[in-house]
Amino acid sequence: MSDAATLARPDPHAAPEAPPLRVMILGAAGRLGRLLSARLAREAQLGGRPVGALDLVDIERPLAPVDSNLEVTARPLDLTARDAVKALAALKPDVIFHLAAAVPSEADADFARGYRGNVIATWALLDALRHLRHAPVFVFGSTTAVFGPPLPDQVPDAQAPVPQSSYGTQKAMAELLIADHGRHGYIDPISLRLPIVAGCPSAPSAAVARFVSDMICEPLAGRTADVPVPLDTRLWIASPEAVVADLLHAAALPADIRGRHRVLATPGLAVTPAQIVAALREVAGTDVAERVRSAPDAEVTRIVASWPGAMSCSAARALRFPADRGLRALILAQIAAQES
Repeated sequence: MSDAATLARPDPHAAPEAPPLRVMILGAAGRLGRLLSARLAREAQLGGRPVGALDLVDIERPLAPVDSNLEVTARPLDLTARDAVKALAALKPDVIFHLAAAVPSEADADFARGYRGNVIATWALLDALRHLRHAPVFVFGSTTAVFGPPLPDQVPDAQAPVPQSSYGTQKAMAELLIADHGRHGYIDPISLRLPIVAGCPSAPSAAVARFVSDMICEPLAGRTADVPVPLDTRLWIASPEAVVADLLHAAALPADIRGRHRVLATPGLAVTPAQIVAALREVAGTDVAERVRSAPDAEVTRIVASWPGAMSCSAARALRFPADRGLRALILAQIAAQES
């Protein structure tokens, strides 16, 4: 036998090549879901492993990324329907990004709808996944609204959740459900307490914090933006691109690391509306900055004031979660996004 033939012989002791991942995104029609699906479709890998299939799910049919070599399926499904979540579990996903939610204003205005969308649907999904023979990685998009006053200037990782809204309460309940299913080995979860997402385009939404995106994106597009909170209100924000990078980073962590950090806050920027206006003036000019108008709303102010103005994110920083480089860089990135 030749040396070449000997060299070509497979190593019987080599680890088998991992099969391509099946990735599922719940809430795929939202801004984060669209960015996440586009990036996965473009890169076709997650944590160094190839992605072979992408399942996109939302209450309305999501748009599938174009020019992708992946097997992409877009499904309109109501996660509160038991047969629907059983059908999703039957696909045997390897990784699930759970971004579907009833937003804060909806959750508080319609008590039953909030609990159906944020708690009961999550429970039904987890119960369906419990019967799989493998534990999928489960990345949950939670929120800093699980916290409430009194809060320190910089909220530490160990701060106890004391939500002051139905939305925050529902997200805290979902975190506990998810962690308990992880404790039993049904899933391999991590819940990320995400900052307010501030980025363009600011899609129509009933979300309380939509004004943060609006006050960046609308003036850049030549339109006015109303700010319903005092201009010195402290806000904890991040660009959608940074949040998507954090979601992917969480999914790619080694399982033992996720096992030690089932819930963590991700990095953000501590800013005020006044600082956003000043940065707009610096980057885009006085005419753009003057399109931001103060329009106080007592109820929105009450809700936003109960959220952290800054988080320490000690665990996330130690685990090298990505972060925005600063407010000016965030705005410049959104200008580029609008022009692309």
